[in-house]
Amino acid sequence: MTRYNHFGFCGWYDTPALMFIDILCVMASMGISFLFCCNRPDCVYHILADSPYYLAVVAAVTVSVFYLFDLYFINKDFLRLHQVVNIWMAIGTLFLIMHFVSYFGATGTSLRCLFVYTAAMLVFVTAARVSYSRFSRKYLLKDAVIIAEAPLAGILFKLLHPDNAQGYKYGIRLLGYIAGKRGEGKSSYGLQCLGSIEDMDQILAARSPLVVIYAGDHFENDAVIEHLIRQKLQGAVLISAIGLYGEITGRIPYEYVSRTGLIDSCLRGSRYGGMKAVKRSFDIVLGAILLLASLPLIVFCALIVMLESEGPGFFTQKRIGMLGKPFTIYKLRTMTAGGEMDAPGGTPAGGEVTRFGRFLRGHYIDELPQFYNVLIGDMSIVGPRPEMETFAHKCEKLIPDYQWLRLSVRPGITGWGQVWHEHTTTNAGYRGKFEYDFYYLANASFRFDLEIIVLTAIKVIGALRRKNKILVKYRDSRKHSQAG
Repeated sequence: MTRYNHFGFCGWYDTPALMFIDILCVMASMGISFLFCCNRPDCVYHILADSPYYLAVVAAVTVSVFYLFDLYFINKDFLRLHQVVNIWMAIGTLFLIMHFVSYFGATGTSLRCLFVYTAAMLVFVTAARVSYSRFSRKYLLKDAVIIAEAPLAGILFKLLHPDNAQGYKYGIRLLGYIAGKRGEGKSSYGLQCLGSIEDMDQILAARSPLVVIYAGDHFENDAVIEHLIRQKLQGAVLISAIGLYGEITGRIPYEYVSRTGLIDSCLRGSRYGGMKAVKRSFDIVLGAILLLASLPLIVFCALIVMLESEGPGFFTQKRIGMLGKPFTIYKLRTMTAGGEMDAPGGTPAGGEVTRFGRFLRGHYIDELPQFYNVLIGDMSIVGPRPEMETFAHKCEKLIPDYQWLRLSVRPGITGWGQVWHEHTTTNAGYRGKFEYDFYYLANASFRFDLEIIVLTAIKVIGALRRKNKILVKYRDSRKHSQAG
């Protein structure tokens, strides 16, 4: 079963180049920390003269830790926030190692120097990796071939085409595609047909692509599988079209995934008991801290809500939780009496959004009481948004196995779909939002939750406004191309 999480590909030069860059960052960070702590221009020289192997040991440990954090195995997308978080976690681990060694007297490095060194490494390594990623995508393109003609192949071509104005440039140059059977291929989607699967070995030997993207429904054929395995053994990078599309867009189009693959991917996280325990512990700790911190604001806003319009300060509603179990969600009331729809800007019959309620929604303050739902186990900090029962039943008819996929985890206050997809009540909107939820379920991890929390914080303060406009334009162009 293909896992639709991280993907990557690298040339022979990428790993040595990244290691060399990291060693330069170590040298620069060490120099800054020594100068900052010693306040002498010749401090670095004297320290290195007294401990000539110190720099070599620190560099070797740094490269080893980065390797363990999977920062060299493949050339991942370092512009994605979860990869930046991965780099920061690796540098944090280095800080703990160096502090442990220094504490027991193996080195004379002070805690102050370690903090300066770590801060410099965070800045230098992050900037260097992002710069290298941008450079490699623009100037070190990787040749790729798509196997089997399929609608998703055409969509990928539009995303990866060098003339694409949406900015989704991932350093891939598509050479063409290989048709599923001899004689059925023709140039389409703007892609050149290079031949059929029967001639795959000869075609790939002649073209020498670094990346082989497989799409279509031809993989139950033993001969095709044999060809793919042979290419993998010869050094080619194999990646599914769905996996590549998911990493580019942050979505997985469930209509292109078999039902077995859909269920296996979405329920993958439920097989890891440790992950569930860590996630629940994190929810309780963070939920308690945020609830206590926001409690004065919640009480103050509830009083203003009651003064502005008749009715209680809080709004309760039945939602569908984990495994389809109903629960009561708590929010600050944002509508006049009779308003029951939970939709930003929505105005159901019998109620309208109040002036203060519009402010609460615009700044997501009305969601704060849901930390109580987190503490009592109804919700999680991060997860798919809980829907009303009527909407949940509507989605069950639209999306296969919706009930047991999206509801396989606790619903969340925030989530991947909430960050990148606007609120919706349309059939097309629900399908699009589920693609984001599917991506989250297939890639659920503690680090991914941290990324979503950071993105949510950025969105709340309005820093994602410009990026959201780009995504809206991209979604509009996708709808237009599909309609065409």
